[in-house]
Amino acid sequence: MKRHIFGFILCNIILAALLTACEPIEGSIEEVKEKAGWGGPYTVTFMSNGGGPEPELQIKERGDKISEPPLMIFHDVTFVGWYKEANFINKWDFDKDTVSRNTTLYAKWNFILPLTYIDYVVPYLNGLAGGTSVSNPVDLPMKINLGVMTSPGSGWKNLLQALVSANKYVCLDLSQCTMSGTQFNPDNSSFIGSESSILSLTLPAVADSISGGYIAGGAFWGFYRLKEIYGNNVTFIDEYAFNGTYSLEKADFPNAEKIEYKAFCNCTALQSIRIPATVEIVWAPFQNCPSLTMFNLIGVGPLSVKEGGKALVMFDTLLMSYPSASGTITLDYITSIDQPAFAGNKSLQIANFPNVTGITQDAFGECTALREIYLPNAEIIGPFAFSYCTSLSQIDFPEATYIGVLAFYECNNLIFVSLPKAEKIEYNAFQNTGTGNLYISLGKNPPSVGIKIFNVIFDEKLVTVRVPLDATGDYGPIPAVYDILDTTTKNWGNALRGIGYDPNNPLWSSNDYYGDGTVNENVTLKIEYR
Repeated sequence: MKRHIFGFILCNIILAALLTACEPIEGSIEEVKEKAGWGGPYTVTFMSNGGGPEPELQIKERGDKISEPPLMIFHDVTFVGWYKEANFINKWDFDKDTVSRNTTLYAKWNFILPLTYIDYVVPYLNGLAGGTSVSNPVDLPMKINLGVMTSPGSGWKNLLQALVSANKYVCLDLSQCTMSGTQFNPDNSSFIGSESSILSLTLPAVADSISGGYIAGGAFWGFYRLKEIYGNNVTFIDEYAFNGTYSLEKADFPNAEKIEYKAFCNCTALQSIRIPATVEIVWAPFQNCPSLTMFNLIGVGPLSVKEGGKALVMFDTLLMSYPSASGTITLDYITSIDQPAFAGNKSLQIANFPNVTGITQDAFGECTALREIYLPNAEIIGPFAFSYCTSLSQIDFPEATYIGVLAFYECNNLIFVSLPKAEKIEYNAFQNTGTGNLYISLGKNPPSVGIKIFNVIFDEKLVTVRVPLDATGDYGPIPAVYDILDTTTKNWGNALRGIGYDPNNPLWSSNDYYGDGTVNENVTLKIEYR
């Protein structure tokens, strides 16, 4: 009996030892084979990364050494060796390393920068650890011929295609590249896809201009991760060139001579630009660039900066651009706003210009947060000057004599307007200003008015014109009401409602100087003494 018990215990001890020794092997099939000492034959593959002739694959048994392939040739690039990983961490030692699984070896080349062949781009970038995200882009200096950039198969198009294959984020330096002509045209008519992988771009030294774009998209449409642009020898930037390049933060054009119409409009992330103080600003190049807080000027010229570099000024008194203005501002040194300096601004709330005598077209266009504007000496209010200023409710321009076309277009919260010296109010000045009651204070003599002053008013709107007690008879009877009952009589009241009246317009002389417009029947006009 004791012998049976002893035998049973011994068997269990042996069984437990065997189970402990046979722990499961985890991993892929190849890893299991390697740990267990099984397997073979194995395939050895060589990735030449552009070199040639590409080595033939080899079939090896477990423990075999790999035969070192013949030396490859890759233009003038120096071969470094074969590596175990695609990012070249561990070099394969043909004298010591042996095969234990299917193996791929990767050829590493020692590239001389700048790269002179497009074929180099993919293997060069593949050999760099960075470039896998926008936070770690890699430098890619090139020295190739970009050719006719807009042509299929050009050096530029092939370079973009290589960047697609490389799938890396790059800072692309083309300063040593040649090209057909001197205009840099990235060609927004076709989108390859790699444009979005370029975070920084240095233009060729031979490029002296940048092609234009359109209102729907700039020349750099598709470069939606481009943060920096450098053009050392660029003298001309065409209209809409960077329109909608929303990620652009920095632009550097130290030799620019002319910046065309809306060249950088809607570059909402643009923070700084470096240009000469002599550059010609054509029209609204920085419209809707709310982050632009630093104009860096080179040398001495008509342009200067104010407000800590935020405002671009000409001859110290003419405001050209102040796209990042916010809250409340007072600029007593400005005498004229000669550009759409604030157009598209969404942060400016109160603006005071005590010495400005005139503002140009679209000066405050689309300033949707603007609720107060002080222009005590302004005589000229240009076309579209306050279009889409939807927060503006009161306006008092005591010296204004001229109100431009569509000056208050879409100011649909406007309640009170004071124009005591107005001599001329152009057509459509109060177009689409909503259906709320509007009070307009005018002077002794009625101003001439263009046709369709209250165009696009589709519901009933009451407009009350208040005049001084010594107002002339040219206004007609005071008090008076002009409503739907009379839409044809030629008088100043109906002129303001849409017919138009201008005693200085010879084209209207045969019609007693009344215009050919039609009365907006939805507008009821009251004229009364104030």
